[in-house]
Amino acid sequence: MKKYLLVIAALLYAGTAPAQQILLERKEEVVLTKKALGMIYNFEFDSASAIISELEKITGPHPGIPLLQALSIFWECQPLARGSDQYYKYEKLLLQSAELSEQFLKKDEMDLEGVFFSLAAYGYLASFYADEGNPLKAISNARKAYVSLKKGFTLMDEFKEFYFTTGLYNYYREKYPENHPIYKPFMWLFASGDKRLGLDQLKKASREAVFTRIEAYYYLFHTYLRYEKDPATALIYTSKMVEKHPRNPAFKAYHAEALAAAGRYEEASPIVNQLKNETNPFYTLPAAILDGLMLEKKEKQLEQAEASYRKALDMAEKAGFDTDHYAAMAWAGLARIADKKGEKNKAREFYSKALKLSSYDIVMDEAEEYLR
Repeated sequence: MKKYLLVIAALLYAGTAPAQQILLERKEEVVLTKKALGMIYNFEFDSASAIISELEKITGPHPGIPLLQALSIFWECQPLARGSDQYYKYEKLLLQSAELSEQFLKKDEMDLEGVFFSLAAYGYLASFYADEGNPLKAISNARKAYVSLKKGFTLMDEFKEFYFTTGLYNYYREKYPENHPIYKPFMWLFASGDKRLGLDQLKKASREAVFTRIEAYYYLFHTYLRYEKDPATALIYTSKMVEKHPRNPAFKAYHAEALAAAGRYEEASPIVNQLKNETNPFYTLPAAILDGLMLEKKEKQLEQAEASYRKALDMAEKAGFDTDHYAAMAWAGLARIADKKGEKNKAREFYSKALKLSSYDIVMDEAEEYLR
């Protein structure tokens, strides 16, 4: 049940960056909002907080303010520890944003601000409650988000930010059940999508959206690398992420992953070394995986690579957050090493473990081809 709710949340994900009609009309608000977002993405949280407070003095009660504050918590506290003070503060801010967006929609059910913030707040709440293991709240918020999502389909030309949410939906509405056939019977609940159109819409958002542009960069990287297996295109977007926000260690990890997938190990190596010096396992875990990958494929040091993959698996087990992608990468690496050693049964065992954990074509296709 929880995984099904996460599927809904993925389909309904509305981005993390707020926007509003007023902001499009008044230069001061545009400048402040963009500045706050830039500081959040660049891990300048105190400065971002000051800018958000300044913005709130101008806008008054507005759904964009608590959503910006929630976004700041989301990035500063990755991974968000369940039961912590910040965990509940994050929930409270999302509920405030949802409530304020409803006030906009009561006046006009197609209000751009109301639709966008409703979609964002309820989509995040659906994911939050699914992670928490609260199916009733997750489904309730998912339904509310879907109402706004459908409205956004018709508002793209009026508000460029909807190219992001619509593109995301179009791609993942079709792609997710392809990789998880067990969920196909449930897909009648959602309007059909179009993967190619979805990618085109995400690209348009990456060029023309103001407030969801970085989110579009992320999903284009994620999609092209992990599903489309096209690291060269993924690198277009990770390069922009690290260029614009060089202090964000998550963006560094994404960029290093894309570089390694493209075989550009010399460029990935210094980034991986930086990540290894972080203290948060959210960043040191991908560093261990990528270190193993470079030891295996560049240095041809199989014993050291195996030790790095084993270390990553140990870190993943203790991490306390979703580590399936990186654990799958580690098992695939161990499978390749076992195969090179002539240990075919071990290789099959390790690839089976990778396949069980992975949701992404970049690992699934490799494992399935070997197991066939």
